[in-house]
Amino acid sequence: MVKNTRGRIAVPLAAALALLTTPLIASGAAAADPPAPPATIDSTHARSLTITKLAATEVPGAPADGSVLDHQGFPIKGVAFTIELVPGIDLTQSAGWEAAAEMDVDAARDAIDAADDASRLKRSGTTDEKGELRFVGSAPFEDLPLGVYLVTETGNSSSSSSVTLDGNLMKFLVTLPLPDLDNGGWVYDVNVYPKNTANFMVKEVRDSDPYFEDRLVHYDVRIEVPKSATKVELSDTFDPLLSVDWSTLETGAGWGHLSHPSWSAESSPKPNDTRPQEATFGTAKLTDRTLTVVFSEDEIADRFSDQTGETMVFRFSVNARAIGTGMIENDASYIVTSPAGTYTGDSSPVYTKWGKLVVTKTSESGSLLPGAVFEVYKDSDVEDGALKNGATPLATERTDDSGIATFLLRYSDWADGGGTEGNPGKGDVTYWAVEKTPPAGYKVGPDNKPRQFRITNRDNAVVTMEYVNSQREGFELPSIGGNRAILPILATLVVAGGVVWLVRSRRVND
Repeated sequence: MVKNTRGRIAVPLAAALALLTTPLIASGAAAADPPAPPATIDSTHARSLTITKLAATEVPGAPADGSVLDHQGFPIKGVAFTIELVPGIDLTQSAGWEAAAEMDVDAARDAIDAADDASRLKRSGTTDEKGELRFVGSAPFEDLPLGVYLVTETGNSSSSSSVTLDGNLMKFLVTLPLPDLDNGGWVYDVNVYPKNTANFMVKEVRDSDPYFEDRLVHYDVRIEVPKSATKVELSDTFDPLLSVDWSTLETGAGWGHLSHPSWSAESSPKPNDTRPQEATFGTAKLTDRTLTVVFSEDEIADRFSDQTGETMVFRFSVNARAIGTGMIENDASYIVTSPAGTYTGDSSPVYTKWGKLVVTKTSESGSLLPGAVFEVYKDSDVEDGALKNGATPLATERTDDSGIATFLLRYSDWADGGGTEGNPGKGDVTYWAVEKTPPAGYKVGPDNKPRQFRITNRDNAVVTMEYVNSQREGFELPSIGGNRAILPILATLVVAGGVVWLVRSRRVND
């Protein structure tokens, strides 16, 4: 979006016209007074236009008058500006100032676009580490003539990785020179201080390797602030779907080694952090699920006493574990106090996404079976549908009394706060489920092989599987009432007895 600022040069125009039409003081009028500044514009005077890009504070500062200000604000480097001379306006003449009084940025744009290329003057550049971009005229000043300039912010993506700006691209008009209303002269070295609402904080989430192996979520927060800052306060509220390990909280300044904070006695609940409290940096307080880390003026002065740059970087990081399914959002906020004012803002939100695998274990008769052990592996642990030797499971669960085992797993296609696009290098993962141990008295079937699955939003983030086990066969038991092996013998004896009786009966009859 382009911000049009109308009437920026209209305020001093009446004074400029008055200066141009006021006669010079007679040489003998006031001999004891210091010489008055020249009322007419000196076209041979050295000149410059300096743009200093700053972040806006909560309370706007006083209007600028073209002079150098001790702003002590947050300079923003890497912002691009273009200045263009509006043709046809001669500021050495009253008519030129009258024309300027009727000018706004749209009219200036039309006049510049209508001019032929030969008469156009356009210069561009980007702000440096101090947030400054300086255009200097060299005699005979054809590169920076007197006149009205249209200043356009052509890109405001700061070159600092920790600073983002709002979408307002500023446009405004400025005269060179500016009327010096206090002294009745002219300002030839003009300074302007355009401001944008800036966000100094960046929050990142990591849930790919090396944190993926332990199903952890790692958060890292950093903020870049002006070196004039006297207090930095960072706050972060964690979702109930996260269990935060406060013993992993680390703080730091700059890009060097991370330390850890001292915990405020006001923390509630009291964090579980048994690390020694020597050599800490920052004071942390926990209120319900909100973490606040404060870096005091003394700590800032101690850490940055030899600071040579224009900004300072503060950081903290912490590990958490997902304990529920869904898209878990998190952001952080800051309050920075400095002589220039107070800066506040929030980081852009980051997301970690978690779903689940639900395994149901039953017998052939449909009974739910507790006690079965299942494991989940990554795609890299499986080859040709079978586990590789030495493969380590990502997670292990046992079926409960209802025959169900539940695995909480990160989305297959979302890692480190963004989509993986099917690229394992970005954290994309395909899972494999394996029945490791059947319940007591049951055996795994011949088709018990690793089963492939993915967890994505398209699957409603819940994958279900059913495993059926057959019951083991016991030893053959003897029948009730005797040994079955004697029956054939008894039958033989009965038949033999019948034959003997029949033979004897015939002999008697004979």
